[in-house]
Amino acid sequence: MRVSFRIDSQMTLAIGFLILLSGSVARGERVAANPGDILVLLSNDHVQWRRPDGSLQQTLGRDSGSVEVTFSSLSDFAEPCTILYASEAPCVHRYDRCANTPMTDFNSEPLPGPAAFAVRLLPDGGLLVANSSVIARLDAAGRLVQTYDAPGEDCWFHLALDPGGNSFWAAGKCTPTIYKFDLVSTSPVLSFDAGVAPLTVKGLTTPGRNGFRPVLPAGPVNHPVLNGRMTGGGSILFNEMRVTTGFELQCDVTDQPSNLEMDWGPGNHFHLDTLIAASCENNPGVTPNPPPAPFDTFSGFGTGRFNGTPGAMIQFSFVDAGEPGTKDSIDRVTIMSGGSAVLLIPNGNHFLTFGNFQAHATQ
Repeated sequence: MRVSFRIDSQMTLAIGFLILLSGSVARGERVAANPGDILVLLSNDHVQWRRPDGSLQQTLGRDSGSVEVTFSSLSDFAEPCTILYASEAPCVHRYDRCANTPMTDFNSEPLPGPAAFAVRLLPDGGLLVANSSVIARLDAAGRLVQTYDAPGEDCWFHLALDPGGNSFWAAGKCTPTIYKFDLVSTSPVLSFDAGVAPLTVKGLTTPGRNGFRPVLPAGPVNHPVLNGRMTGGGSILFNEMRVTTGFELQCDVTDQPSNLEMDWGPGNHFHLDTLIAASCENNPGVTPNPPPAPFDTFSGFGTGRFNGTPGAMIQFSFVDAGEPGTKDSIDRVTIMSGGSAVLLIPNGNHFLTFGNFQAHATQ
């Protein structure tokens, strides 16, 4: 994978397929956030502003206020020249942005979980890493010193460090629960349900980290749940390799059937056994019609078999951009097996070379 960097004047960062999401900047009354407050970014570009006990203070969004903040999910700065970042491998990478050259990985031994996502630098020079099945803490030498976890959470993805660095917030992709840990305890000291669908939480941040300044909204924001299903199949060319898929996927994971097959390279195959989490979203810039459908983007997480071996995991996102299907795309796929990424298609519009994806309304 070729990793590219973009540093802007405010030292925010985009790394390859790094999720870098910024709330819009609006004119209005700036309200000071208290230490320990947490912002939860949602997939519909709204943000929940919550107090240290998890209680909802306001919901901010395009129609009712905004937030001036950058959410950077997978990276942190160790020093002015060193960037720490994750690429969904079981390690934390380092890059010298001053010399524009890669460095050795931060950890010499693989992390306990299969893939690294959010990375947060601790005051003592160690790291917190959202490591899929656990949250890993590394010391300044890159050695594993502690893990954190909560029952039923196997998709840890987001992290935010509280001011002072003695506690942190964490969230996964498979549930809408947000957790708070202190660095000493391995179990959560607080948790709350964000009240949204799985795969809807897209980022966390705290005032001490990025200095967010919420703008008071005019009123509450409703978050509609989009139901339906997506069907279809087709293929893309990625790094001169053909990737082919076929599927029928339900927005409600309790509905049946949900099937997905994917083939790539010299005989590689993934079969979905269980769709654990799904999110159906409506991008205003995409029109899936015809036929009429309430959503255009299907994102999912599940488990299955890679080349017949059980225990593999998949995260993916498919987009239906209408007929005749030439703008339909595979926006992202990560398949993990045996602790390694066996297929990694980063975020982006990877348009179908043939085939068609079709979003459907609930029947």
